[in-house]
Amino acid sequence: MEKDKERRFELEQEKEELEKTLKTLKKANKKVPEGTLRIIKKKGKYPQYYHYQGNGEEQGKSLRYLPKKEWKFAQKLAQKQYDLDVMECLGRRADAIGKFVEQYKETDVGAIYEKLSEERKALIIPIIETDEMFEDAWRESIRANANEFPKEVEFYTEAGECVRSKSEKILADGFRRMGIPYVYEPELELADGSRLYPDFALLHKGKRKTIYFEHFGMMDYPEYSAKAIKKITKYEENGYWFGDNFLCTFEASENPLDMRIVEKMLKHYF
Repeated sequence: MEKDKERRFELEQEKEELEKTLKTLKKANKKVPEGTLRIIKKKGKYPQYYHYQGNGEEQGKSLRYLPKKEWKFAQKLAQKQYDLDVMECLGRRADAIGKFVEQYKETDVGAIYEKLSEERKALIIPIIETDEMFEDAWRESIRANANEFPKEVEFYTEAGECVRSKSEKILADGFRRMGIPYVYEPELELADGSRLYPDFALLHKGKRKTIYFEHFGMMDYPEYSAKAIKKITKYEENGYWFGDNFLCTFEASENPLDMRIVEKMLKHYF
């Protein structure tokens, strides 16, 4: 069932990307010239390009020959027709995905349990683990506040959690606001037996996948930035790749954390 949820999420993401592409193409095609391109090629001769503006009747009178100096105009007409064909294809694909996802949701076994009243839920053992159950089990499987390094300064999130920096508080509050489950300072055991203590473990609910998140907040200090690079390399050596199961943000005195950019990044990946 986890694979099914991931597949549905990927289809929804594909539909969103298709719709973005369609929107861009429609905007670009508002400025294209009227008419279409006709190419006539006779045996043993170079192809000739014509601008056709007719409606199917009196075709010969509606054709205007395009000399070499109007090559760019011919290109625009050719691109226009190609874009229209692509738009039609993308539109059909987006519609097909949309219909499939709706039908898929109708056969979501987990939704049967989620729609029940709390009183009825208390009497039933669900066959399929719900998202809420998965999240609870995920939190229990990860030890929070595993980093025993002393906190020099304490900051408290809106949920009352104690974190090490103002930026971590802003990030934690942002995760909570966006509905992204997180665990603060989990312990991550690597393949080589060593351990890392990321700032956060995030749960991608759509994919039911853990993504580790680091914030490097003093990048204008050479010693700190060197350690940050070393830590990122450690992640990569152990199969944690940015955008897949690892995310990070950076900050310096002249470039403070911009939560607007962070939220855009999170919306993209989540």
